[in-house]
Amino acid sequence: MKNEFDWTLARKNINPKTKQPFKRGRNWAIVVYPESLPENWKDIIRQEPVAISPLHDRDVNPDGTKKKPHYHLLLNYKGNKSFEQMDQIARALRAPIPERVSSLTGYARYLTHMDNPEKYQYDSSDIETFGGFDLE
Repeated sequence: MKNEFDWTLARKNINPKTKQPFKRGRNWAIVVYPESLPENWKDIIRQEPVAISPLHDRDVNPDGTKKKPHYHLLLNYKGNKSFEQMDQIARALRAPIPERVSSLTGYARYLTHMDNPEKYQYDSSDIETFGGFDLE
């Protein structure tokens, strides 16, 4: 049986790691999975200041099993955005809850595992940007 989820329902602002609400912030990350993305997913986020990782299809878990293929989206705004604003985008993409990013540079480097030599190294030329996101 397919697990049905109502993507129209707003989700609670609770950080799964700290159990505290996310504060407003300029930098957010959303992980998306190709099998659940709507066909027009890039059109949905084209206006947002976003960097999209290459498809992470060679990542492995600590036990050696393959991770589900996914993309990392890094969103960088001029002003603060609330969890609720970001969750609206995540739900439109049928994605898990968005998370605040503390280091924009660190997460941008994570899009290709630049600082994680033990992980598969993705090609930075495969990063896509929209909405005026400046990778430099």
